[in-house]
Formats: sequence, C-alpha cells, structure tokens
Amino acid sequence: MEARLSKVEEVLTRLADIQARQEDRLIKVEERLEEHDKKFNEIIAEIKDLRKVTNELTASMGTIGRRLGKDMEKMVLRFTEISLCN
Repeated sequence: MEARLSKVEEVLTRLADIQARQEDRLIKVEERLEEHDKKFNEIIAEIKDLRKVTNELTASMGTIGRRLGKDMEKMVLRFTEISLCN
C-alpha cells in the first residue's frame, strides 16, 4: 500500500513539475504576444500616417495638375492670338 502511495506521490510531483514548466512557457508566449501586439499597433499607426501623407500628396498633385493645365491653356491661347495677329 505504501509503495502505491509513494508511486502516486511521484507521479503527482512529476505532474506538478510539468505544469510549472507549461505555465512558464505560457507566460513567455503571452509576453511575446504582447510584444507583437505593440509592434502591430505601431505598424497600423504608421500605415495610417502614410495614408494621410498619400492623400495630401494626391491632393497636391491634383492642384498642381490643374494649375499647369490652366497655365498651359493660357499659353496656348496667347500663341494662338499672336499667330492670328501675324
């Protein structure tokens, strides 16, 4: 009977050790997940900033394009007026 109890105690001790190692592993995994979450959130913030910059650049390019178009139109009209006068 005592031999059986001793074996049961041995098994319980091993199980407790295994559980402790698994808990340590789980803590490490949770820490890594937190690090990944932080990095992920940083990347999302950077993507949002890049979207803002891209939208601003797109708007600026549109403005420049419209101005160039108007200036080009004025230049062509002047050339047409000059050529008609000659």
